[in-house]
Amino acid sequence: PHHPDRARRLSNLGAALQARFAWTGQLTNLDEAISVGRAAVAVTPPDHPDRAGYLSNLGAALQARFAWTGQLTNLDEAI
Repeated sequence: PHHPDRARRLSNLGAALQARFAWTGQLTNLDEAISVGRAAVAVTPPDHPDRAGYLSNLGAALQARFAWTGQLTNLDEAI
């Protein structure tokens, strides 16, 4: 949990899970992508240069879940 590359690896895992969701349509993959994306953001200091990328990946997953479910809370969080 304290590895210096943890946030990057979590964000990459989220992107891979989102890609699997796009291929399979299994919402559990997208839910997990959002979960690990949130974890990546949570362990990244606000002034870290990679934080914007992690937020972008998380936002894309939330936007995809909004498109799939129509739940406005997902779009609100993505924004």
